[in-house]
Amino acid sequence: MPYDCLGNFLTALEDTAELMRVGAAVDLKLEVAAITDRVVQRSGDGGPALWFSAARNSAWPVVTNLLGHRQRICRALGVTAFEHLTTQWGEDIRRFVTHTNNTPRTPTKLIRQAVCQQVIKLGRDVNLWDLPALTSWPQEVQRCLTGGLIVTPAATDSRPLLSRGTLAVVDRQTLLPHWTPDAREWQALRAAQRANRQLPVAIVFGGDPRLILAAESGSWLMGNVGYDFVSVLRQTPLETVKCRTHDLEVPAEAEVIIEGLINPDAVLTPCDAVALPTGTLSRETPSVPLVVTAITHRANPVFPARVVQGSPGEDAQIREAVDQLFLRTMQACSPGIVDVFRPAAGHGQMVIASIDKQYPYQSRTIAGALRGLPGLSRTAMLILVDADINLRREANVWRAIALHTDSLRDVTCQPGPAEWEHPANALPGCGGQLTIDATRKLPGEQGPDIWPNPLAIAVETQQLLTTRWAEYGLPIHWGTES
Repeated sequence: MPYDCLGNFLTALEDTAELMRVGAAVDLKLEVAAITDRVVQRSGDGGPALWFSAARNSAWPVVTNLLGHRQRICRALGVTAFEHLTTQWGEDIRRFVTHTNNTPRTPTKLIRQAVCQQVIKLGRDVNLWDLPALTSWPQEVQRCLTGGLIVTPAATDSRPLLSRGTLAVVDRQTLLPHWTPDAREWQALRAAQRANRQLPVAIVFGGDPRLILAAESGSWLMGNVGYDFVSVLRQTPLETVKCRTHDLEVPAEAEVIIEGLINPDAVLTPCDAVALPTGTLSRETPSVPLVVTAITHRANPVFPARVVQGSPGEDAQIREAVDQLFLRTMQACSPGIVDVFRPAAGHGQMVIASIDKQYPYQSRTIAGALRGLPGLSRTAMLILVDADINLRREANVWRAIALHTDSLRDVTCQPGPAEWEHPANALPGCGGQLTIDATRKLPGEQGPDIWPNPLAIAVETQQLLTTRWAEYGLPIHWGTES
């Protein structure tokens, strides 16, 4: 069963020691983010979620690193192990992507009253400075809201669509959303401007943690992530309520909701640089002021914040989970795909795929298929290896590259679309796409006549070692299969 609200999820985390409370007074400027970053970097596995109960100048507790560990993502999605994400959810998502009859018909259940509107602030009572917005890095000029999900109507209809993003706090009633020029939100704004109407926007904090994973799936669904996809992950309709100042629907069990409007004649305003999941700062980008019309929240909310950082980081964990959710979709596109992995150190720009190679140059066909998928179309580097390579052991991947690659034959580079804010690219949104075929070559692929087999201990000897290991007087854990 899904967790309807953030509080229930946090209770479950605390019961299993996956949540740690920080009772000391901490500053929202730099200190909260620095504590979170150190915990993540030094834990080795992502670390626990952190509850800051005494954030200065905040009446509410702040939670960071919510989905920064594989186990918490598994808990949010109701699976016992990370590898079960594909087996339990992959087929449902594949059917959703291919628009079969299994697509939910009732993605939401609209209710009249909701806990996210227990407290309502309108007009002059709206004060964004009351919210515990973070300054995560010394290079950031403005305080930012990073842990919210942005809800806007679709450009072609009134369906509410979800995304993740950063919003800079300008004053009591104004936010600047950090949207790159290729963002789906600009399409919605242009449609509203053509109709000479205001664009309604809502920012959702809290609710079912599956909402975060749904919003992160935007790259795979070309930005068209709505409540229908959320209901696939929940397996039950999401309860929603209408906003108080416009008609967008928002999750009823959220902690905090910010409602706002963008005027059709809004003047573009430079948005200062903000932190990116690449571990770098963004470029200064033009934005449009979002005028906040209401803030509603629970009587005693918990405020989720996302510390945007480099690897490993929460974003890398979520990205890997979403890729596993869409693995069945990738395999349906090209049946030779076995597994796909984006290492955290690659900041989403490096993709490693293992393939079951059956015929010459199949790797090139699969590379083209992968680059044709929305979620991987902007990948800077794609590496293909054989099916017996464990993608999550970097040494094995680098060994395959070193031994199976002839740079004249197996390395290609061509221009193509790139992440808009990739720090190395001279032109935003454009860059080189590198492909490395590190598979063993078959006859006909201009490889050696006989491909050498890798050195390996015989299976019988491995079994003997397992049986007799205790007799050798060596540490027991050395004899365990890894």
